[in-house]
Amino acid sequence: MESVPIADAPDPVASSRHVEALQSIQADLHGARCLLIDWYRHSLGIEGIPTILRDPFRLSGDLFISAISKTRDIKQAPLTSAAIGHIRDEYSRTVEPMALRLVEALQHERAISDLVNAAYGLTPEEVALMWRTAPPRMPLDPKEELRRLGLTN
Repeated sequence: MESVPIADAPDPVASSRHVEALQSIQADLHGARCLLIDWYRHSLGIEGIPTILRDPFRLSGDLFISAISKTRDIKQAPLTSAAIGHIRDEYSRTVEPMALRLVEALQHERAISDLVNAAYGLTPEEVALMWRTAPPRMPLDPKEELRRLGLTN
């Protein structure tokens, strides 16, 4: 590790604030997922919960209702207007607020990324190279980051 430089954070207070916010959002995300899984099982009778419903935070209200409707056992009666209202209420209570928190998480991820780049004194060319060669499972979209930083070709 002696040959690998580890930069000091340019703003340790800001770094800590962003990391703590991300930890809080992740805890909230876990809690929201657990609540929704219980709700699917106990209120809607859905046992086999597909990925789209385990992580519904990018769905609109209508797509959320549609995903629930498609997941329900074929023997169950179609959703009534009251059931749809109940689903919309749960969407507003649980899914929508968490979706907003995930947008907030993205802002914190970007801020941390910018702080790391600044800590290492990376040039715009180095940052562009880093994003162009980023692995596929990044929390941030490399193409969007290149656009955001004005580094597109």
